[in-house]
Amino acid sequence: MHLCTEAEARERLPELLDASGRGERVVITRAGRAVAELVPPQSKMTRAESIAWIGRELADLPAAREDSVAQLNALRDERP
Repeated sequence: MHLCTEAEARERLPELLDASGRGERVVITRAGRAVAELVPPQSKMTRAESIAWIGRELADLPAAREDSVAQLNALRDERP
């Protein structure tokens, strides 16, 4: 983990970003207190993982009482 002041971070930002990209955490401090943290990016999901995640998220949603086309038609028909 890298620990640096706000002033050091301004001067060394490209180096700190490279360190974060390599998987290292970088903590930036102001007056001795942590104010920001650069963290490595999370690995991207594969297509199959993304589809599985979407399926799990949709499974938690409540079932619609009527389909969206019927809902939109009803809203349209209610207009003055």
